[in-house]
Amino acid sequence: MTTKITLTLPDDIYKKAENFAQLTNRDINDILTQVITISLSPISSQPISTKSSENNSASSISIKSLSDEEVVALTESEMEPEQDQRLSELLYNQQAGTLGSTEHSELTFLM
Repeated sequence: MTTKITLTLPDDIYKKAENFAQLTNRDINDILTQVITISLSPISSQPISTKSSENNSASSISIKSLSDEEVVALTESEMEPEQDQRLSELLYNQQAGTLGSTEHSELTFLM
C-alpha cells in the first residue's frame, strides 16, 4: 500500500536529491522515498541492535526503553573500521560510476 503526497522542499535539498538520482541513475521519487525510510527507521518501535562495549556482544533493545542519555550515546556511535572502509570504497565506486546493483544495496544499508 502506498500513499501519494505533495511535498514542498527547499530548492537546495531538491537539487541535492536530483543530483543523487542522476548519479545513481534512479528516479528522484525512489531516492526521496529511500531517504525518508532510512531516516525514520531508527525511531520505529521495532527493537534496535546495539553493541555493548563491556562484553562486545550484540543485543536488541527498544528505543522506547532508553534514557535520553542512552539515545544521545547511540547518535554518537561510530561504525566499525571495516564497515567504514567498505563505505569509503562504495562511495568511491559510486562517484566513479562503477557501482553495481548489489553494491548499491550495500551502500544504502551502510548509509
